[in-house]
Amino acid sequence: MRSKTISLNQGELPGESTEERRRGKRLYLNFSIEMSGIDHNGQPFIERTKTENISDTGCRIRTDVRLRAGDTVDVRMILPEDVTPSKEEAHKFKVMWVARRTSGWSIGARMLQPGKLWKVTFPVSKKSSEPSAK
Repeated sequence: MRSKTISLNQGELPGESTEERRRGKRLYLNFSIEMSGIDHNGQPFIERTKTENISDTGCRIRTDVRLRAGDTVDVRMILPEDVTPSKEEAHKFKVMWVARRTSGWSIGARMLQPGKLWKVTFPVSKKSSEPSAK
C-alpha cells in the first residue's frame, strides 16, 4: 500500500489551531519600542514603533523598515518619562517571519536572550498547568 503525502500550510494542522501550538499566551498590547539593527539593504537603522502583540518569548512588531526572516534586531521598550528615570535595556530578537502590510511591514520576532522586557505578568498556559499523563 502506498502512503499518501499531505502538504499543510502553517496553521492548518488537523484539530490544532495555531494558538494551541504556542508555548505561551499572546497579549494584544501596543507598547512603544525602539528597534535597531541592519535592514535588508545592509544599512543600519533605528526606528521608534509599536508592538502589535507580545508574549513572554517574542512579539509581533509593525515597522516601516524592510527586514528578512533570520535578521537580528535589538528591541528596547520606551517608557513614559514619569515612570522610570533609567533607560530600558535592549533585548536581542530574531526575525522569524515578515509580512507586507498596506503601509509598511509586520514582523514576528523571538527573544534570543533570557530576561523580562515587557512589564507584564503572562497568564499560565493550559498545557503547562495540566498534570502530565503517566
